[in-house]
Amino acid sequence: MRKYKIVLAIACLFILSVKCSKDEPTPDSELSAIEQAQLIKAKLGPIPTFTCEDGVLIPIYVNG
Repeated sequence: MRKYKIVLAIACLFILSVKCSKDEPTPDSELSAIEQAQLIKAKLGPIPTFTCEDGVLIPIYVNG
């Protein structure tokens, strides 16, 4: 059982090292997240305020 756990741990570490490699493509944008959010806000306008207490009931149908 201990041998199985060690092999599993090594496999997980290997998978993580492959997934976290630096060879992944980077975004083309030179803008920061704040600058991108400001551009989106300019296009969409301000987000209206809301509360969950004012929620609208949505009918849910089973099989249809």
